Amino acid sequence: VVDVVVFNALERTPEEVTRLRRRRQEVLIVVVGGTVDASPDTFSLSIRRGADAFLMAPLSTHSVAIIHDKLEKKQRATAKPGAAAAGPAVRQMMRSGPVSLLLNKDGGINFEKLRARCQAKGFTGGSRSRVEESGIKSVFNRCGGRLSENEFNRLATLIGLPVCAASFLFEAVEDFVRKTNAAATSSQGAVSGFSTPNTLIPSVSYTEFSEFYAKNLKNADGNTRLFSILCRDGEQYLRHSALETMFATMIESSGGHEKWLPNDCSCLVFHADDIARCFVATVTYKMGVMYGEGTLSLKDFRSCKFNNAVVAAESGAFTDIMASLCPREFRALVAEYRSVFRQNAPMTPGINLPEMRDYVTRYNLVTPRCLDAIYSTFGSPIRQLTLAEFIRFSMAVQDLGSLNALAYFFPILDNDHDGFISLKDMNHFYSEKCRLVDSPPAGESPALDCVSLWQIYVDALTSPVGVSAPPRAGLDAVSTSISKGQLKLWKKKDREEFMRETLCPVGSSFSAH
Repeated sequence: VVDVVVFNALERTPEEVTRLRRRRQEVLIVVVGGTVDASPDTFSLSIRRGADAFLMAPLSTHSVAIIHDKLEKKQRATAKPGAAAAGPAVRQMMRSGPVSLLLNKDGGINFEKLRARCQAKGFTGGSRSRVEESGIKSVFNRCGGRLSENEFNRLATLIGLPVCAASFLFEAVEDFVRKTNAAATSSQGAVSGFSTPNTLIPSVSYTEFSEFYAKNLKNADGNTRLFSILCRDGEQYLRHSALETMFATMIESSGGHEKWLPNDCSCLVFHADDIARCFVATVTYKMGVMYGEGTLSLKDFRSCKFNNAVVAAESGAFTDIMASLCPREFRALVAEYRSVFRQNAPMTPGINLPEMRDYVTRYNLVTPRCLDAIYSTFGSPIRQLTLAEFIRFSMAVQDLGSLNALAYFFPILDNDHDGFISLKDMNHFYSEKCRLVDSPPAGESPALDCVSLWQIYVDALTSPVGVSAPPRAGLDAVSTSISKGQLKLWKKKDREEFMRETLCPVGSSFSAH
Protein backbone atom coordinates (compact mmCIF):
# COMPACT_ATOMS: atom_id res chain seq x y z
CA VAL A 1 0.00 0.00 0.00
CA VAL A 2 1.31 3.45 -0.97
CA ASP A 3 0.38 6.32 1.34
CA VAL A 4 -0.64 9.71 -0.01
CA VAL A 5 0.42 12.83 1.89
CA VAL A 6 -1.13 16.16 0.89
CA PHE A 7 0.76 19.32 1.91
CA ASN A 8 -0.74 22.80 2.05
CA ALA A 9 1.79 25.11 0.39
CA LEU A 10 0.94 27.91 2.84
CA GLU A 11 1.28 25.83 6.00
CA ARG A 12 4.26 23.62 5.08
CA THR A 13 7.72 24.59 3.89
CA PRO A 14 9.71 22.87 1.11
CA GLU A 15 12.17 21.70 3.78
CA GLU A 16 9.39 19.64 5.38
CA VAL A 17 8.80 17.95 2.03
CA THR A 18 12.51 17.08 1.89
CA ARG A 19 12.48 15.62 5.39
CA LEU A 20 9.45 13.46 4.63
CA ARG A 21 10.96 12.27 1.33
CA ARG A 22 14.15 11.19 3.08
CA ARG A 23 12.19 9.17 5.66
CA ARG A 24 9.61 7.69 3.28
CA GLN A 25 10.80 7.14 -0.28
CA GLU A 26 7.65 5.21 -1.21
CA VAL A 27 5.10 7.81 -0.12
CA LEU A 28 3.22 9.92 -2.73
CA ILE A 29 3.61 13.61 -1.83
CA VAL A 30 1.16 16.13 -3.30
CA VAL A 31 1.46 19.88 -2.65
CA VAL A 32 -1.74 21.94 -2.93
CA GLY A 33 -1.82 25.73 -3.03
CA GLY A 34 -3.41 28.77 -4.60
CA THR A 35 -1.76 31.16 -7.00
CA VAL A 36 -2.73 34.28 -5.05
CA ASP A 37 -1.51 33.50 -1.54
CA ALA A 38 1.50 31.28 -2.27
CA SER A 39 4.53 32.38 -4.26
CA PRO A 40 5.61 30.52 -7.43
CA ASP A 41 9.01 29.99 -5.82
CA THR A 42 7.29 27.85 -3.16
CA PHE A 43 5.65 25.73 -5.85
CA SER A 44 8.86 25.04 -7.76
CA LEU A 45 10.91 24.45 -4.62
CA SER A 46 8.41 21.88 -3.39
CA ILE A 47 8.78 19.88 -6.59
CA ARG A 48 12.57 20.17 -6.53
CA ARG A 49 12.68 19.05 -2.89
CA GLY A 50 10.85 15.77 -3.55
CA ALA A 51 7.12 16.36 -4.09
CA ASP A 52 5.50 14.19 -6.78
CA ALA A 53 2.95 16.77 -7.92
CA PHE A 54 1.60 20.27 -7.37
CA LEU A 55 -2.14 20.89 -7.76
CA MET A 56 -4.11 24.11 -7.68
CA ALA A 57 -6.74 24.69 -5.01
CA PRO A 58 -9.59 24.03 -4.93
CA LEU A 59 -9.19 20.40 -6.00
CA SER A 60 -11.52 19.18 -8.74
CA THR A 61 -12.47 15.77 -10.13
CA HIS A 62 -9.67 16.28 -12.65
CA SER A 63 -7.20 16.84 -9.80
CA VAL A 64 -8.36 13.64 -8.07
CA ALA A 65 -7.87 11.72 -11.31
CA ILE A 66 -4.30 13.01 -11.54
CA ILE A 67 -3.64 11.81 -7.99
CA HIS A 68 -5.10 8.40 -8.83
CA ASP A 69 -2.83 8.07 -11.87
CA LYS A 70 0.29 9.02 -9.91
CA LEU A 71 -0.76 6.66 -7.12
CA GLU A 72 -1.10 3.78 -9.56
CA LYS A 73 2.34 4.46 -11.03
CA LYS A 74 3.83 4.63 -7.54
CA GLN A 75 2.24 1.30 -6.65
CA ARG A 76 3.65 -0.34 -9.76
CA ALA A 77 7.11 1.10 -9.03
CA THR A 78 7.15 -0.11 -5.41
CA ALA A 79 5.32 -3.43 -5.88
CA LYS A 80 7.33 -6.59 -5.27
CA PRO A 81 7.71 -9.05 -8.18
CA GLY A 82 4.62 -11.21 -8.40
CA ALA A 83 2.49 -8.94 -6.22
CA ALA A 84 -1.06 -8.29 -7.37
CA ALA A 85 -1.57 -4.92 -9.00
CA ALA A 86 -4.16 -2.53 -7.58
CA GLY A 87 -4.94 -1.12 -11.02
CA PRO A 88 -8.53 -2.25 -11.80
CA ALA A 89 -10.15 -0.47 -8.86
CA VAL A 90 -8.19 2.69 -9.54
CA ARG A 91 -9.05 2.60 -13.24
CA GLN A 92 -12.73 2.16 -12.40
CA MET A 93 -12.63 5.28 -10.21
CA MET A 94 -10.78 7.19 -12.90
CA ARG A 95 -13.46 6.36 -15.48
CA SER A 96 -16.17 7.80 -13.27
CA GLY A 97 -16.98 11.48 -12.94
CA PRO A 98 -17.31 14.35 -15.41
CA VAL A 99 -13.70 14.02 -16.65
CA SER A 100 -13.17 10.78 -18.60
CA LEU A 101 -9.48 9.80 -18.75
CA LEU A 102 -8.44 7.73 -21.74
CA LEU A 103 -6.24 4.77 -20.82
CA ASN A 104 -3.75 2.62 -22.69
CA LYS A 105 -4.01 -1.16 -22.56
CA ASP A 106 -1.52 -1.28 -19.67
CA GLY A 107 -3.67 1.09 -17.61
CA GLY A 108 -1.56 4.21 -18.12
CA ILE A 109 -2.96 7.48 -19.44
CA ASN A 110 -2.74 8.18 -23.17
CA PHE A 111 -1.64 11.79 -22.85
CA GLU A 112 -2.12 12.73 -26.52
CA LYS A 113 -5.80 11.74 -26.45
CA LEU A 114 -6.18 13.22 -22.98
CA ARG A 115 -4.78 16.57 -24.15
CA ALA A 116 -7.23 16.67 -27.05
CA ARG A 117 -10.12 15.75 -24.74
CA CYS A 118 -9.17 18.33 -22.13
CA GLN A 119 -8.80 21.07 -24.76
CA ALA A 120 -12.27 20.23 -26.05
CA LYS A 121 -13.64 20.49 -22.49
CA GLY A 122 -11.83 23.73 -21.78
CA PHE A 123 -8.76 22.40 -19.92
CA THR A 124 -5.99 24.30 -21.69
CA GLY A 125 -2.61 22.93 -20.71
CA GLY A 126 -3.30 20.96 -17.53
CA SER A 127 -2.65 21.91 -13.92
CA ARG A 128 1.10 22.28 -14.40
CA SER A 129 0.85 24.86 -17.16
CA ARG A 130 -1.94 26.72 -15.35
CA VAL A 131 0.25 27.02 -12.27
CA GLU A 132 3.24 28.06 -14.38
CA GLU A 133 1.26 30.69 -16.28
CA SER A 134 -0.04 32.20 -13.06
CA GLY A 135 3.42 32.12 -11.52
CA ILE A 136 4.99 33.71 -14.61
CA LYS A 137 2.49 36.57 -14.44
CA SER A 138 3.22 37.03 -10.73
CA VAL A 139 6.99 37.22 -11.36
CA PHE A 140 6.59 39.84 -14.07
CA ASN A 141 4.17 41.88 -11.94
CA ARG A 142 6.66 42.00 -9.08
CA CYS A 143 9.40 43.18 -11.46
CA GLY A 144 7.46 45.97 -13.11
CA GLY A 145 6.26 44.06 -16.15
CA ARG A 146 9.68 43.42 -17.74
CA LEU A 147 12.62 41.13 -16.91
CA SER A 148 16.27 41.52 -17.88
CA GLU A 149 18.65 38.61 -18.42
CA ASN A 150 19.89 38.76 -14.82
CA GLU A 151 16.32 38.31 -13.55
CA PHE A 152 15.54 35.18 -15.58
CA ASN A 153 16.80 32.78 -12.88
CA ARG A 154 13.45 32.69 -11.13
CA LEU A 155 11.63 32.07 -14.40
CA ALA A 156 13.94 29.14 -15.20
CA THR A 157 13.24 27.63 -11.77
CA LEU A 158 9.51 28.20 -12.11
CA ILE A 159 9.22 26.24 -15.39
CA GLY A 160 11.46 23.40 -14.22
CA LEU A 161 14.73 24.34 -15.92
CA PRO A 162 18.16 24.51 -14.23
CA VAL A 163 19.24 27.98 -13.17
CA CYS A 164 22.44 27.63 -15.19
CA ALA A 165 20.27 27.61 -18.34
CA ALA A 166 18.60 30.95 -17.51
CA SER A 167 20.80 32.93 -19.91
CA PHE A 168 19.95 30.48 -22.72
CA LEU A 169 16.25 30.93 -21.91
CA PHE A 170 16.60 34.71 -22.17
CA GLU A 171 18.50 34.42 -25.48
CA ALA A 172 15.84 32.08 -26.87
CA VAL A 173 13.07 34.53 -25.92
CA GLU A 174 15.13 37.41 -27.26
CA ASP A 175 15.61 35.60 -30.58
CA PHE A 176 11.88 34.79 -30.72
CA VAL A 177 10.93 38.44 -30.07
CA ARG A 178 13.43 39.71 -32.64
CA LYS A 179 12.08 37.39 -35.34
CA THR A 180 8.48 38.24 -34.46
CA ASN A 181 9.22 41.95 -34.69
CA ALA A 182 11.11 41.49 -37.95
CA ALA A 183 8.16 39.61 -39.45
CA ALA A 184 5.78 42.36 -38.30
CA THR A 185 8.08 45.00 -39.76
CA SER A 186 8.28 43.30 -43.15
CA SER A 187 4.52 42.74 -43.33
CA GLN A 188 3.44 46.16 -42.01
CA GLY A 189 6.31 48.33 -43.16
CA ALA A 190 8.39 50.57 -40.92
CA VAL A 191 5.94 50.82 -38.02
CA SER A 192 6.97 52.81 -34.98
CA GLY A 193 7.70 50.63 -31.94
CA PHE A 194 8.98 47.54 -33.79
CA SER A 195 12.59 46.46 -33.31
CA THR A 196 14.86 45.85 -36.27
CA PRO A 197 16.26 42.29 -36.62
CA ASN A 198 19.65 43.24 -35.19
CA THR A 199 18.42 45.36 -32.29
CA LEU A 200 19.56 44.20 -28.87
CA ILE A 201 16.68 43.58 -26.47
CA PRO A 202 17.73 44.51 -22.90
CA SER A 203 14.55 43.15 -21.29
CA VAL A 204 11.47 41.07 -22.12
CA SER A 205 7.87 41.94 -21.37
CA TYR A 206 5.24 39.61 -19.95
CA THR A 207 3.36 39.55 -23.28
CA GLU A 208 6.51 38.63 -25.22
CA PHE A 209 7.45 35.83 -22.83
CA SER A 210 3.88 34.49 -22.72
CA GLU A 211 3.83 34.21 -26.52
CA PHE A 212 7.17 32.38 -26.48
CA TYR A 213 6.00 30.09 -23.65
CA ALA A 214 2.73 29.20 -25.39
CA LYS A 215 4.46 28.36 -28.66
CA ASN A 216 7.60 26.57 -27.45
CA LEU A 217 7.32 25.39 -23.83
CA LYS A 218 3.75 25.01 -22.63
CA ASN A 219 3.07 21.42 -23.70
CA ALA A 220 6.68 20.18 -23.54
CA ASP A 221 8.37 18.16 -20.79
CA GLY A 222 11.49 19.41 -19.00
CA ASN A 223 13.98 17.61 -21.25
CA THR A 224 12.34 18.95 -24.40
CA ARG A 225 12.25 22.47 -22.94
CA LEU A 226 15.94 22.45 -22.06
CA PHE A 227 16.92 20.94 -25.40
CA SER A 228 14.90 23.50 -27.38
CA ILE A 229 16.41 26.54 -25.66
CA LEU A 230 19.97 25.19 -25.93
CA CYS A 231 19.62 24.58 -29.69
CA ARG A 232 20.18 27.57 -31.92
CA ASP A 233 18.38 28.73 -35.07
CA GLY A 234 15.97 25.80 -35.30
CA GLU A 235 18.67 23.13 -35.33
CA GLN A 236 17.57 19.57 -34.57
CA TYR A 237 20.83 18.64 -32.85
CA LEU A 238 22.58 20.24 -29.91
CA ARG A 239 26.22 21.28 -30.04
CA HIS A 240 28.55 20.32 -27.20
CA SER A 241 29.69 23.93 -26.89
CA ALA A 242 26.25 24.93 -25.56
CA LEU A 243 26.49 22.32 -22.79
CA GLU A 244 30.01 23.51 -21.94
CA THR A 245 28.74 27.08 -21.48
CA MET A 246 25.82 25.90 -19.33
CA PHE A 247 28.04 23.72 -17.12
CA ALA A 248 30.62 26.50 -16.72
CA THR A 249 27.84 28.75 -15.38
CA MET A 250 26.73 26.03 -12.96
CA ILE A 251 30.30 25.50 -11.72
CA GLU A 252 30.92 29.19 -11.05
CA SER A 253 27.55 29.72 -9.36
CA SER A 254 28.02 26.75 -7.01
CA GLY A 255 31.26 27.86 -5.38
CA GLY A 256 33.74 28.34 -8.21
CA HIS A 257 35.94 25.89 -10.10
CA GLU A 258 38.31 25.50 -7.10
CA LYS A 259 35.60 23.39 -5.45
CA TRP A 260 36.26 20.64 -8.02
CA LEU A 261 40.07 20.64 -7.66
CA PRO A 262 42.24 18.96 -4.99
CA ASN A 263 43.61 21.16 -2.22
CA ASP A 264 47.25 20.68 -3.25
CA CYS A 265 46.65 21.79 -6.83
CA SER A 266 49.25 24.51 -7.28
CA CYS A 267 50.47 22.81 -10.45
CA LEU A 268 46.98 22.55 -11.95
CA VAL A 269 46.04 25.30 -14.37
CA PHE A 270 42.29 24.72 -14.78
CA HIS A 271 39.34 27.08 -15.02
CA ALA A 272 35.56 26.64 -15.07
CA ASP A 273 35.62 26.13 -18.86
CA ASP A 274 38.10 23.24 -18.52
CA ILE A 275 36.00 21.50 -15.88
CA ALA A 276 32.86 22.12 -17.94
CA ARG A 277 34.48 20.28 -20.87
CA CYS A 278 35.09 17.36 -18.50
CA PHE A 279 31.41 17.44 -17.53
CA VAL A 280 30.39 17.24 -21.19
CA ALA A 281 32.90 14.44 -21.84
CA THR A 282 31.46 12.46 -18.93
CA VAL A 283 27.76 12.86 -19.75
CA THR A 284 28.32 12.12 -23.45
CA TYR A 285 30.23 8.97 -22.46
CA LYS A 286 27.30 7.83 -20.34
CA MET A 287 24.94 8.58 -23.24
CA GLY A 288 27.09 6.41 -25.51
CA VAL A 289 27.85 9.41 -27.74
CA MET A 290 31.22 10.34 -29.20
CA TYR A 291 32.76 13.35 -27.47
CA GLY A 292 33.97 16.17 -29.67
CA GLU A 293 31.87 15.27 -32.70
CA GLY A 294 29.54 18.09 -31.88
CA THR A 295 25.90 17.06 -31.54
CA LEU A 296 23.31 15.47 -29.26
CA SER A 297 19.72 14.60 -30.12
CA LEU A 298 16.52 15.06 -28.14
CA LYS A 299 16.39 11.27 -27.83
CA ASP A 300 19.77 11.37 -26.02
CA PHE A 301 18.36 13.96 -23.59
CA ARG A 302 15.21 11.99 -22.87
CA SER A 303 16.91 8.61 -22.50
CA CYS A 304 18.97 9.81 -19.53
CA LYS A 305 16.48 12.38 -18.11
CA PHE A 306 19.12 15.03 -18.60
CA ASN A 307 17.14 18.02 -17.34
CA ASN A 308 16.20 16.28 -14.09
CA ALA A 309 19.81 15.28 -13.46
CA VAL A 310 21.13 18.83 -13.96
CA VAL A 311 18.40 20.37 -11.76
CA ALA A 312 19.26 17.87 -9.01
CA ALA A 313 23.00 18.57 -9.38
CA GLU A 314 22.39 22.28 -8.82
CA SER A 315 20.81 21.35 -5.48
CA GLY A 316 23.85 19.21 -4.58
CA ALA A 317 22.34 15.82 -5.48
CA PHE A 318 24.58 14.35 -8.19
CA THR A 319 22.61 11.36 -9.46
CA ASP A 320 22.03 9.36 -12.64
CA ILE A 321 24.08 10.75 -15.51
CA MET A 322 25.74 13.33 -13.22
CA ALA A 323 26.61 10.79 -10.50
CA SER A 324 30.40 10.79 -10.98
CA LEU A 325 30.64 14.60 -11.19
CA CYS A 326 30.14 15.50 -7.55
CA PRO A 327 33.12 17.50 -6.23
CA ARG A 328 34.50 14.64 -4.11
CA GLU A 329 34.61 12.09 -6.94
CA PHE A 330 35.78 14.63 -9.48
CA ARG A 331 38.69 15.67 -7.26
CA ALA A 332 39.75 12.00 -7.15
CA LEU A 333 39.76 11.87 -10.96
CA VAL A 334 41.85 15.03 -11.14
CA ALA A 335 44.31 13.59 -8.60
CA GLU A 336 44.61 10.43 -10.73
CA TYR A 337 45.19 12.56 -13.81
CA ARG A 338 47.96 14.45 -12.05
CA SER A 339 49.64 11.18 -10.98
CA VAL A 340 50.31 10.34 -14.63
CA PHE A 341 52.81 13.15 -14.98
CA ARG A 342 56.41 12.29 -14.21
CA GLN A 343 56.97 15.56 -12.39
CA ASN A 344 54.65 17.99 -10.60
CA ALA A 345 55.71 20.81 -12.88
CA PRO A 346 53.08 23.23 -14.27
CA MET A 347 50.88 21.15 -16.50
CA THR A 348 50.91 21.09 -20.26
CA PRO A 349 47.52 21.02 -22.04
CA GLY A 350 47.44 17.24 -21.71
CA ILE A 351 49.30 13.97 -21.21
CA ASN A 352 51.84 13.08 -23.87
CA LEU A 353 52.16 9.53 -25.17
CA PRO A 354 55.33 8.44 -23.27
CA GLU A 355 53.85 9.48 -19.91
CA MET A 356 50.55 7.75 -20.64
CA ARG A 357 52.41 4.62 -21.75
CA ASP A 358 54.17 4.51 -18.37
CA TYR A 359 50.78 4.86 -16.65
CA VAL A 360 49.01 2.03 -18.51
CA THR A 361 52.05 -0.21 -18.06
CA ARG A 362 52.08 0.47 -14.32
CA TYR A 363 48.45 -0.68 -13.99
CA ASN A 364 48.52 -3.25 -16.83
CA LEU A 365 45.57 -1.58 -18.56
CA VAL A 366 45.90 -1.79 -22.37
CA THR A 367 48.53 -2.85 -24.87
CA PRO A 368 50.85 -0.24 -26.44
CA ARG A 369 49.18 -0.68 -29.82
CA CYS A 370 45.77 -0.02 -28.29
CA LEU A 371 47.13 3.11 -26.59
CA ASP A 372 48.56 4.33 -29.91
CA ALA A 373 45.10 3.88 -31.48
CA ILE A 374 43.50 5.83 -28.61
CA TYR A 375 45.85 8.75 -29.19
CA SER A 376 45.24 8.64 -32.93
CA THR A 377 41.46 8.57 -32.45
CA PHE A 378 40.86 10.78 -29.40
CA GLY A 379 44.10 12.68 -28.83
CA SER A 380 44.65 16.32 -29.69
CA PRO A 381 46.55 17.33 -32.85
CA ILE A 382 49.71 17.60 -30.74
CA ARG A 383 49.27 13.97 -29.57
CA GLN A 384 48.13 14.65 -26.03
CA LEU A 385 45.17 13.44 -23.95
CA THR A 386 43.29 16.21 -22.19
CA LEU A 387 41.72 15.76 -18.76
CA ALA A 388 38.33 15.27 -20.45
CA GLU A 389 39.60 12.39 -22.61
CA PHE A 390 41.52 10.90 -19.69
CA ILE A 391 38.27 10.72 -17.69
CA ARG A 392 36.51 8.94 -20.55
CA PHE A 393 39.40 6.48 -20.82
CA SER A 394 39.32 5.79 -17.07
CA MET A 395 35.57 5.09 -17.10
CA ALA A 396 35.88 2.78 -20.11
CA VAL A 397 38.71 0.61 -18.76
CA GLN A 398 37.00 0.15 -15.40
CA ASP A 399 33.84 -1.33 -16.96
CA LEU A 400 34.89 -3.04 -20.18
CA GLY A 401 31.69 -5.02 -20.69
CA SER A 402 29.33 -2.03 -20.58
CA LEU A 403 27.64 -0.59 -23.65
CA ASN A 404 29.29 2.76 -22.94
CA ALA A 405 32.74 1.13 -23.04
CA LEU A 406 31.74 -0.55 -26.31
CA ALA A 407 30.86 2.86 -27.79
CA TYR A 408 34.26 4.14 -26.64
CA PHE A 409 36.41 1.23 -27.84
CA PHE A 410 34.61 0.29 -31.07
CA PRO A 411 36.36 3.01 -33.14
CA ILE A 412 39.63 1.69 -31.68
CA LEU A 413 38.88 -1.93 -32.59
CA ASP A 414 37.72 -0.95 -36.09
CA ASN A 415 41.27 -0.41 -37.29
CA ASP A 416 40.38 -0.10 -40.98
CA HIS A 417 37.38 2.20 -40.24
CA ASP A 418 34.88 0.20 -42.31
CA GLY A 419 32.24 0.04 -39.57
CA PHE A 420 32.90 -3.63 -38.71
CA ILE A 421 35.43 -5.63 -36.70
CA SER A 422 37.08 -8.34 -38.77
CA LEU A 423 39.75 -10.97 -38.25
CA LYS A 424 42.26 -8.51 -39.69
CA ASP A 425 41.27 -5.86 -37.13
CA MET A 426 41.56 -8.29 -34.22
CA ASN A 427 44.89 -9.64 -35.44
CA HIS A 428 46.28 -6.08 -35.51
CA PHE A 429 45.98 -5.93 -31.70
CA TYR A 430 46.12 -9.60 -30.72
CA SER A 431 49.38 -10.31 -32.52
CA GLU A 432 51.16 -7.67 -30.43
CA LYS A 433 49.67 -9.10 -27.24
CA CYS A 434 51.13 -12.51 -28.10
CA ARG A 435 54.56 -11.00 -28.73
CA LEU A 436 54.60 -9.24 -25.36
CA VAL A 437 55.00 -12.52 -23.46
CA ASP A 438 57.29 -15.45 -24.23
CA SER A 439 55.33 -17.73 -21.88
CA PRO A 440 52.02 -17.21 -20.05
CA PRO A 441 52.07 -16.23 -16.36
CA ALA A 442 51.34 -18.86 -13.73
CA GLY A 443 47.72 -19.90 -13.84
CA GLU A 444 47.15 -18.53 -17.36
CA SER A 445 46.29 -20.79 -20.28
CA PRO A 446 48.48 -20.65 -23.38
CA ALA A 447 47.20 -18.08 -25.85
CA LEU A 448 45.16 -19.35 -28.80
CA ASP A 449 46.16 -18.36 -32.28
CA CYS A 450 44.15 -15.43 -33.56
CA VAL A 451 42.12 -17.42 -36.13
CA SER A 452 40.98 -19.97 -33.52
CA LEU A 453 40.04 -17.23 -31.07
CA TRP A 454 38.19 -15.28 -33.74
CA GLN A 455 36.27 -18.42 -34.71
CA ILE A 456 34.94 -18.66 -31.13
CA TYR A 457 33.55 -15.14 -31.30
CA VAL A 458 32.11 -15.65 -34.79
CA ASP A 459 30.36 -18.84 -33.60
CA ALA A 460 28.89 -16.84 -30.72
CA LEU A 461 26.92 -14.76 -33.24
CA THR A 462 24.57 -17.71 -33.86
CA SER A 463 24.85 -19.49 -30.51
CA PRO A 464 22.15 -18.93 -27.87
CA VAL A 465 24.74 -19.70 -25.20
CA GLY A 466 27.18 -17.06 -26.39
CA VAL A 467 30.96 -17.06 -26.13
CA SER A 468 30.87 -19.81 -23.48
CA ALA A 469 29.51 -22.32 -26.00
CA PRO A 470 31.92 -25.16 -26.98
CA PRO A 471 33.77 -24.76 -30.29
CA ARG A 472 31.76 -26.02 -33.24
CA ALA A 473 31.67 -25.75 -36.99
CA GLY A 474 29.92 -22.53 -37.89
CA LEU A 475 30.40 -19.41 -39.98
CA ASP A 476 33.66 -18.97 -41.83
CA ALA A 477 35.84 -16.85 -39.53
CA VAL A 478 38.00 -15.34 -42.26
CA SER A 479 35.11 -13.81 -44.21
CA THR A 480 32.83 -12.86 -41.28
CA SER A 481 32.83 -9.46 -39.60
CA ILE A 482 31.12 -8.38 -36.38
CA SER A 483 29.11 -5.15 -36.20
CA LYS A 484 28.63 -2.85 -33.24
CA GLY A 485 24.97 -3.82 -33.11
CA GLN A 486 25.85 -7.52 -32.81
CA LEU A 487 28.23 -6.80 -29.94
CA LYS A 488 25.44 -4.94 -28.14
CA LEU A 489 23.37 -8.14 -28.13
CA TRP A 490 26.08 -10.14 -26.35
CA LYS A 491 26.03 -10.67 -22.61
CA LYS A 492 28.11 -8.19 -20.67
CA LYS A 493 30.65 -10.81 -19.57
CA ASP A 494 31.11 -11.92 -23.20
CA ARG A 495 31.79 -8.35 -24.36
CA GLU A 496 34.26 -7.91 -21.51
CA GLU A 497 36.07 -11.12 -22.46
CA PHE A 498 36.25 -10.01 -26.10
CA MET A 499 37.69 -6.61 -25.15
CA ARG A 500 40.18 -8.08 -22.70
CA GLU A 501 41.42 -10.71 -25.17
CA THR A 502 41.87 -8.11 -27.90
CA LEU A 503 43.11 -4.94 -26.18
CA CYS A 504 44.55 -5.88 -22.77
CA PRO A 505 47.89 -7.36 -21.75
CA VAL A 506 47.96 -10.92 -20.45
CA GLY A 507 46.90 -11.03 -16.81
CA SER A 508 44.96 -7.76 -16.88
CA SER A 509 41.96 -7.88 -14.56
CA PHE A 510 40.64 -4.35 -15.14
CA SER A 511 39.77 -3.80 -11.55
CA ALA A 512 39.22 -0.15 -10.60
CA HIS A 513 42.60 1.43 -10.05
